[in-house]
Amino acid sequence: MKKAASIIFFIFIIILSGCSIESAESLYDKNKDSVLEITSCPFTYKYAEFTVTGYVPTWGGDWVEIIVAPKNHPFYTYEEYEVEPLPWGSGFVSDGHVITNSHVVTCDDSIEDHIKYNLILINNDLIENMEPGQTGYRSDYVNYEFLNPLISVDIDKEANVIFEKVKQTYPETVWTFENIKDKITLEIVIHLLDYGEVVISDTNTFFATSPRDKNKKLELSLITKGEEYPGDDYAILEFVEEQNFNSLNLLPFDEVNIGDKIFIMGYPLSSELTPYSVSDPEITEGQVSSMDYSENVEYIVADITSSGGSSGGPVFDEQGRVIGLLTAGSEDFEFILPIWIVRPELEKV
Repeated sequence: MKKAASIIFFIFIIILSGCSIESAESLYDKNKDSVLEITSCPFTYKYAEFTVTGYVPTWGGDWVEIIVAPKNHPFYTYEEYEVEPLPWGSGFVSDGHVITNSHVVTCDDSIEDHIKYNLILINNDLIENMEPGQTGYRSDYVNYEFLNPLISVDIDKEANVIFEKVKQTYPETVWTFENIKDKITLEIVIHLLDYGEVVISDTNTFFATSPRDKNKKLELSLITKGEEYPGDDYAILEFVEEQNFNSLNLLPFDEVNIGDKIFIMGYPLSSELTPYSVSDPEITEGQVSSMDYSENVEYIVADITSSGGSSGGPVFDEQGRVIGLLTAGSEDFEFILPIWIVRPELEKV
């Protein structure tokens, strides 16, 4: 009798341990090192050197048109600038492989413009709002970390020369030195967008970093992937060199319940809207609101908030099991690709 009671007690303890409720803090501490930031594939930026060739004040000095053109036009040559791959999304380790979204590791001509804008601009409003004095017309919307090595023009010097000439011609001009400087910057940005070209060197190689060593880049190779959202938006990659990461615990069955509490972990882009993300993953809490079918693919719909850069990050239940990958979203809901769609593909590799 005592032996039977001991067995029942032992089974009860196992059941309780398997159903223990995790807090956001404990989930984060246990799993953060195996949640990776995934970068874009390697590429170079091809561009023509340029110079400020003149200016045209109009409307009594109310507007100043700056003219920027390639040096030695039309016989200019292109320079190639090697660029650090951009943070592109999130992923996680399971069974020695890295799981993320297909769209995070899509690297072809379709993303060249997206890469270009992320390199050059912190906020695309710079192109859309050209009136001096408006918030959209500010040079601090430009990513100087990328641009400075490319810019051979002394913007301050050019702006001062043009500003003094405009003042002489139109003493009542509304333009200031800062306006002129911003306008030159704007023209340089437009020039680089028009004449620049992203050259992708390898479509199957990516890199990742982990909080346990933020300075170490881990090379990844793409094994297989599905169709981008609304398809089966998953990808599986392998480490080029063997790594020792804990494997995240995947949900072993094919069901979640409406109202279940869930947690998203990923690498959102920083609040300054630069292409450089925060240094550690973040965790967000929400709940399952419904199920959805897009192009015959089942998606979990969640009432939860996330930011760009978190795509491909793991979504946990309260027991610390990965129920899916954060894949897409709107203002009100996020769409999560269920792990039971990815699990059979992971078993194949």
